[in-house]
Amino acid sequence: MLEKDIDPNNHGGWRHVYMLRNHSNYMSNDLNELIARKDKLEGELHHELSADYNELMKKVSESFRDMHENSVQYYKQKANEELDKMEKNIQSGNKLSAINEKLLADTYLSFAITI
Repeated sequence: MLEKDIDPNNHGGWRHVYMLRNHSNYMSNDLNELIARKDKLEGELHHELSADYNELMKKVSESFRDMHENSVQYYKQKANEELDKMEKNIQSGNKLSAINEKLLADTYLSFAITI
């Protein structure tokens, strides 16, 4: 029902339009409160998710750092073992094996440096 459709002599009709408008304003306030509550809760959720995400990224970063350190340590150890073998092969006159150990040591050192 539109305002122009209401007979101005019918006071009940005007009261009905007033009540619709008043009810509409009440709903707007109610809706505004719901929207404000939703926005507040979304902000809290975003904050919680951000905190969780930051914690996850911190743990992932620590894990990668640990893996990197372990990998570097592993390849350093392997290079050291190959250098020990190379040294023994040089002392025993086994040149071909010494060259093989040198190549392996070079490879392991390269991995340790580039990882």
